[in-house]
Amino acid sequence: MPVYEQHGGYKALRRVVGELQPTDVIEEVKESNLRGRGGAGFPCGLKWTFLPKDHPGPIYFCLNADESEPGTFNNRILMEEDPHQVIEGLIISCYATRATTAYIYIRVEYPLAYERLQSALDECYAKGYLGQNILGSNFSLNIYLHRGAAAYICGEETGLIESLEGKRAWPRIKPPFPAVEGVFRKPTVVNNVETAACVVHIINRGADWFKSMGVPSDPDNPRDAGSYGPKLYCLSGHVNKPGCYEVPLGITTRQLIEDYGGGVWKGRKAKAAIPGGISMGLLSEDEFDLPLDFAGPGKAGCLGLGTAAVVVMDETTSMVEFLHNSCRFFDHESCGQCTPCREGTSWSVTMLNRIRAGKGRLKDLDLLLEIGDTIGIIPGTTICGLSDGAAWPIKNAIRKWRDEFEDYIKQTNPTGYMETEPVEVARRAGADVPHYCWHKGLTVVASCRMCLVETGTKNAETGEIAMMPKLVPACQTPARDGTVFVTKSEKVEHARAFVEEALLIDHPIDCPICDKAGECLLQDYHFQHGQQSRRADIRPFTSRRKDLGETVTLFTDRCVMCSRCVRFTREVSGTSELMVESRGAREEINVFDGFPLDNKLSGNVVDLCPVGALGDRDFLYKQRVWFMKKHNGVCTGCSTGCSITVEENQDTVYRLRPRENQAVNQWWMCDEGRYGYHHVHDDKRLVEPLQHANGREEPLDWSAVGETLSSRLGSAGRLAGVISPHLTVEEAYLFAKLLRSYDPGAWLVLGHIPTAGQDEVFPTGFTIHAEKCPNRRGVEEVLKHFAGGVTTWDEIISQASTFGAVWLTGGYKTNWVDEETAGKLRQAPLLIVQDMFPSPAWETADIKLPGVAFAEREGSYVNFNDHLQTAQWAVRPPAGARVEGSLYWQLLKETGLYKSAPVLAEVAESIPYFAAAADGVPDTGVYLKSSELAPTK
Repeated sequence: MPVYEQHGGYKALRRVVGELQPTDVIEEVKESNLRGRGGAGFPCGLKWTFLPKDHPGPIYFCLNADESEPGTFNNRILMEEDPHQVIEGLIISCYATRATTAYIYIRVEYPLAYERLQSALDECYAKGYLGQNILGSNFSLNIYLHRGAAAYICGEETGLIESLEGKRAWPRIKPPFPAVEGVFRKPTVVNNVETAACVVHIINRGADWFKSMGVPSDPDNPRDAGSYGPKLYCLSGHVNKPGCYEVPLGITTRQLIEDYGGGVWKGRKAKAAIPGGISMGLLSEDEFDLPLDFAGPGKAGCLGLGTAAVVVMDETTSMVEFLHNSCRFFDHESCGQCTPCREGTSWSVTMLNRIRAGKGRLKDLDLLLEIGDTIGIIPGTTICGLSDGAAWPIKNAIRKWRDEFEDYIKQTNPTGYMETEPVEVARRAGADVPHYCWHKGLTVVASCRMCLVETGTKNAETGEIAMMPKLVPACQTPARDGTVFVTKSEKVEHARAFVEEALLIDHPIDCPICDKAGECLLQDYHFQHGQQSRRADIRPFTSRRKDLGETVTLFTDRCVMCSRCVRFTREVSGTSELMVESRGAREEINVFDGFPLDNKLSGNVVDLCPVGALGDRDFLYKQRVWFMKKHNGVCTGCSTGCSITVEENQDTVYRLRPRENQAVNQWWMCDEGRYGYHHVHDDKRLVEPLQHANGREEPLDWSAVGETLSSRLGSAGRLAGVISPHLTVEEAYLFAKLLRSYDPGAWLVLGHIPTAGQDEVFPTGFTIHAEKCPNRRGVEEVLKHFAGGVTTWDEIISQASTFGAVWLTGGYKTNWVDEETAGKLRQAPLLIVQDMFPSPAWETADIKLPGVAFAEREGSYVNFNDHLQTAQWAVRPPAGARVEGSLYWQLLKETGLYKSAPVLAEVAESIPYFAAAADGVPDTGVYLKSSELAPTK
């Protein structure tokens, strides 16, 4: 406070309470044309006049410090660096509005801002700026800090008020507006942090001074209030100097990037920019000369200036990936109150997931645009503006970069509508044909009869269609030129309803206790095609649970006899354990006596089962599927690198399942990989950095790790780094770059390659590799780039004593360093070990750094066949562990948070082998052309 007061702090407050009436303050603010800095840009003084006249009180004032718009950090800067300016502006605003109680609703993820505001408030109470009879006047005010609920929706003023009252943050229907009925149903003003800070300068310097900056109002537009005063612009993304810059309103995006941001990073060209937070939409590069004022972005089809958080994207940015991330954010943050927003945001993510999975359709783009045009407060379909914010990136991205979206769909789904099975043809056309027995990876049996359709042939000359008199199964009837299929008709629906009714004659309706609930085809199809009530005499249910093997349980009463599981063991695993025994309505799935279901691919039959008949014993009764979030991943169990989905809830992994990828794992994954996730939550995980100092082992705080490593590596002399094949490509690249920054001649070594047995090839070509690591090929290519060849693990063991420091990276699920090897490594003066579990090397290390598991990191892996795939971060690591890439990023003094995508772009630009990944990586990955083999060194 003393420093703030020395620079004129609280001078405005003294003047206000000593010389001015509340109406004087309101008039001065109105005259300044100060517009809200939080997003909507509503005139501040005008907003204050909406309070009821002569209201007996109390009147409340809420300062919205729940800064959750992606890319926005100007409020945080103000609260952390100048908290007294914020508080002084708030006190003056309360005086003007006759509020006697104020709340600062602050984002819970802002601990430093909270501490500094609380300290400043304590000083204000001690100095008489807060409390009763402020500065001897009749004005009294109490200010309370209130931590937010960690939800984006709390930034909406009525959602904030609901949360402040201790309720779920569901925005209120307006009217009544908060000025009439707000906190505790009393008149309330809600203003933004930066808006309050501006009030101080308006009182000190006058409205004319404030209006001397910015963009005047348009005289031809009576609704234009102008864009006056200074503004804090946040600049981030692909620029050389990200930061928070205060300049007069009206600067252009190009000026902000070039004059303040040091230009686009790496000498690249800009492609797009978010003008004021992701909810405002997108500017293309040719729109960068529009002023960033309250009217400028709107001329480019954006929602507005928003928070003036400018996020720059360079020419390598994939707009498909950008839009996918944007839609995921709003899907996660939708409060769920309004149907169009709740379902529309989720629907957009589902469609973009399909596009990224190589199953997109050109008409998906029009449907996405329809969603964007329909949801929101502007078209009147929702209560608040969150869905408008969700819609604007969709509308801008597709309309301004439609060619890129269409090219992406054409490249990732080149076959488009060329499937010969009507089931697939119909699915591509958006007309789903229900089915149980059909699966693209198995032979066709056409036994469930759920996919019956009408078919006919169109005469090419006359155009006349001759229909067949009977229904045919869509799964086995080929689609040829001129073939006509009718997937919905009275005849078809009657047949499907009969099949559903027949299946439910002796099928229990036990969905509430069935693990398949939420992803069960029988459940889905019954709602779509089934009878509303049973007409058949119900046979007694004979519920029997039988363990078919160590991984799979059979619930016989739920089986619909689709035979997918039986065909899988015959055609894919080649083991034939499963069979159909008995006949008619008494038939059921079973195993042969003495031959349990124990093949190495057994878990796949659970994925194949369309109903709840086959249960995964590892997953059974642990979690409801609708609670789990799904993240694309890569199995790290062997060098096949199966495409998988990591399914988790609240940072706990519950199951791994395969994703279709014909270039890698078809539709399958092995049991070793499927159940190989339990180490993620093993209580033996290493979770605390340690160092040997003063003759004993001491905890090492992560805040000191960077300085400690830099100091000791910088003075160690000759360095060696062992790059684990469990690290991602991005982490391997950053690690090599880091060690070479300390020692240009640092030895870079390929870590231990674990193997077990021999490669196992199954009848369809699916292979379990003996090499039990996911990224040997990726690490080798990084080593060739930095070192010209590949140095092996055995070589570093024998020469450890010749180095000043050796840094080992791990990530292995089991112990990989024996006592003898650890003793040889210990001969180095400085041994750094970064791993998940204790080992002899860890026990003898000088600096011990806990690493993370596969589900806790993001990045790329290259399998045995030079196929690169990216994995998403799924769960947070345990407290005390840290993502390896994040540490290397920090030590390299890179700006911003560690993200794998820009690092992979740098790798693709620097190393020719990875060039195919330069334009982004689809969900199914990309094939990398093998580089010439460098000599082993």
